[in-house]
Amino acid sequence: MSGLLASRAIRWVLLVLACLSAISLFLLATASANTNLFARRYDLLLVLNGALVAAFSLGVGSLILGVHLPAGSLAPLALVILIAAFSCTGLGLINAAVSLRIRENAVLSNVIFGFLLIFTGANVPLEALPGWMSTAAQGMPFTHAIEAARKLADGSTLGDVGGLVGAELLVGAVYGLAGYALLRWFEVRSRRYATLERS
Repeated sequence: MSGLLASRAIRWVLLVLACLSAISLFLLATASANTNLFARRYDLLLVLNGALVAAFSLGVGSLILGVHLPAGSLAPLALVILIAAFSCTGLGLINAAVSLRIRENAVLSNVIFGFLLIFTGANVPLEALPGWMSTAAQGMPFTHAIEAARKLADGSTLGDVGGLVGAELLVGAVYGLAGYALLRWFEVRSRRYATLERS
């Protein structure tokens, strides 16, 4: 019976994620100026979508691998996941803005993904990286969130990782503002020259 309930829960979560993605795509296709739409909601649905996917992956991965998370760490982990999704959305906005100018966004997206895997401590501990890479990682999304999540899973409290959470919020805000400014600049130039691509 529990397998049936788990199956239904998984289908429900996937349905919610699909609906959020569909709603977000519909809102992106509105006639309103992209920058005005962005300023009103900071792609809230995309942030929530990313957070739900990450939380779902953490839950399923923990079940499959037999990882036990302390009950007291679940709410702080949810907050860290939400902040990480916010931070990553800022970087995604920069990627989307640059995509207005380049033809092969998939290549840029893969390069960014590779940098995040290597630099943020997701696959290679920051202590094992050369000094310049570890320093560069401090200004990238996920670095502080990954470290905070690991400490929370080890039993730390939210107060213990408050500095890391604050740093992740700051990184996300900087990337979000830079992405918004870049998107606005490209939008203005596109209207001035009546084209998206300029060499």
